[in-house]
Amino acid sequence: MKTKTTVKTTWNRLIEVLSLLFGTKVITARLGCILVLAVGTILSGCGGGSGSSAPGAATGTVTITVKLIDEATQSPIQNVTVQLDASGSTTTITNSSGIATFSGIGAGAHDIHAFPLSHNWISAYGVNLTHVELTLSSNVSSFVNLTGTISNLTPASSGRIVLKTATSSYTGYFFSNGPHNTNTQSFAAPGSLIPSTVWGLEDSSVGGVTSVVDAVNLGPMTFTTNAVSGNSPSLLNIAFNVAKPAVTTLANISSVTAPSGISVNSLTAYSDGSSSQIMLAARSGASGLLSAYDPFGVGTLAVMAVGNAGAGGAFWQKAEMITKGATHIMLAAITNVPSITAGQSGNTITFTPASGAAIGLPSVLIRDTVSRKRWVLVGPSGVSNFTLPTLPVGVTPILFSGTNYQASVSVTVYNALTFEQFLSTTANQNSMLFEVAQSGAVSYTR
Repeated sequence: MKTKTTVKTTWNRLIEVLSLLFGTKVITARLGCILVLAVGTILSGCGGGSGSSAPGAATGTVTITVKLIDEATQSPIQNVTVQLDASGSTTTITNSSGIATFSGIGAGAHDIHAFPLSHNWISAYGVNLTHVELTLSSNVSSFVNLTGTISNLTPASSGRIVLKTATSSYTGYFFSNGPHNTNTQSFAAPGSLIPSTVWGLEDSSVGGVTSVVDAVNLGPMTFTTNAVSGNSPSLLNIAFNVAKPAVTTLANISSVTAPSGISVNSLTAYSDGSSSQIMLAARSGASGLLSAYDPFGVGTLAVMAVGNAGAGGAFWQKAEMITKGATHIMLAAITNVPSITAGQSGNTITFTPASGAAIGLPSVLIRDTVSRKRWVLVGPSGVSNFTLPTLPVGVTPILFSGTNYQASVSVTVYNALTFEQFLSTTANQNSMLFEVAQSGAVSYTR
């Protein structure tokens, strides 16, 4: 969901910003739930209790439906085992519409666990809803491979090809005129269709500030993802304008107040606040002007501040909408980032929650550094531990007993959305307008 694998895609957005600011030739992609908040774009903040599934005050029985959706393609995810609560005895399989149905279930809060083969796992604790929608990111990646020629790119500028879909934006980079072989990484299964609007963007980078100085809309196109980078590329030629359009002020960030221990290192302006937003300008530091050519002619846009705590790996990000050209102050709602102790083992993972935010939705990401598979555990504000469930018969573990993994904890504030509101529809999960703080990754033994 975009733990965007997040996550919706805070980690991928950070990679994109750093690659443009500092010239790192990184091919980046939009994740759904990126950081621990990740699941596709973004489940970092969904779910319920701390591992218990005792019913609440409600009585009687209900029917609970759980819908699983692929973050990249927005297609239903079929034939997935979904489990209620911890024992492994109440399970069902998603149908062709991606829906798992549980009938005759005791009313009240329940834990929901989804165990797909092709996507990251998700556990949402203490969910008091009868219908839940979860957007999951694939645990395999693929590529949209492109080839052709670039012309009229200003010397010393670089360029981007952006595939803007309904819920994501996939980016590939090139660095000169002439022939290009560009790929954009997608967290979709090989062979997936990616319908998108294609943009060619020219970026100028001077003194730690990167700005769009030209843009070409190449219109709607549909691409098929490939398992191998560079294999079977589609033809895409881009001719930029000889006379570049005017650059305007997008935002003036006068100051950013971040959580304790966080140093703000970059500011970014985006075309909008959706998960398919396109970056228009970025700069290093914690204040200053963001200027660029705006091909979208927006009246409002999204600004984002990103910071970290140095060697410890703690990370913070906040995005919000402002009037184009406005002077703006950014204030963190989170005062202290969450933390997690290294060396934990067993089924229960404990952590210290973040402080400051009125509604902060915590999540824990467990990650296999070899296979890169993830299990995202999400819950409501205030919990400080999650307990992994017993797996149902026939489900192959993605995390094996006695094996070391990485674990991190994050908290996400979604514009005052409760976790029930967040889980009730995927529309609430396709936004980048949130604040997130994440700990560094530590060792965890299953």
